[in-house]
Amino acid sequence: CQRINGDYELAPGVEVGGRPCWARRGLSRAAAAFDDAEEGYLPGVAGEVDSGPLYLFFGDMGYWTIAPSPHAAGVQVLARSGPDFGVLTPDAATSPWVIFAHGKGKPDPAVVCFRHDDSHEPPDAVHLTGCRGAYGVLNGLYQRVDGVSASTRPIFAKDGMSVGSSCEDERQLLHFSQRVGRWLLTNLVPEVMAGRLTPSSSSTMVVLAKSPVTWKSMSPVHLMPRDPWLVRHE
Repeated sequence: CQRINGDYELAPGVEVGGRPCWARRGLSRAAAAFDDAEEGYLPGVAGEVDSGPLYLFFGDMGYWTIAPSPHAAGVQVLARSGPDFGVLTPDAATSPWVIFAHGKGKPDPAVVCFRHDDSHEPPDAVHLTGCRGAYGVLNGLYQRVDGVSASTRPIFAKDGMSVGSSCEDERQLLHFSQRVGRWLLTNLVPEVMAGRLTPSSSSTMVVLAKSPVTWKSMSPVHLMPRDPWLVRHE
């Protein structure tokens, strides 16, 4: 069900079934690569790319539904919860979400819809420590990159990063992946496009470490489980 993971933003002025509609925008190939990274080396063309948006809406039959269109039905539906006409917003749904693939639906208790904690203020910098051996160089100060985000969360760069200047060297970055629900420490040559960070088309991104799964986290120090991070081994 990784295809439906992610942040769905309220679609202003759009109502379906008398209730608001939320949309998760489509991802370019570069953005998808930045977001899908989890294991090892990531080729620029790896993984499934969502070329169009997904919508979270209330259908006529009383289901909160995820589909490529707010008017989708039948085989176009990717997931749904219900039926329950008394549930006003998807985060209040108590019925398990049913995931559809190849025309068959299967309940998945791991799928959860929740609201972001908008009250959290990400820090200006975080300090990383505990890496040993060859990865000791990853320890240090990671500064928040002003005005740049990935997966609607801030990005932190080791020793800082100026958005206005060109960057041709590899950098170590802390960022969130809305596909896997983890904070990732990656090594890549970054590009900034419309306030969002993506890997350079000429670079290969390497995941050096990853946090425990923590979907509700809005920064590397927010709602982080006590489970250890996993560090890459050659």
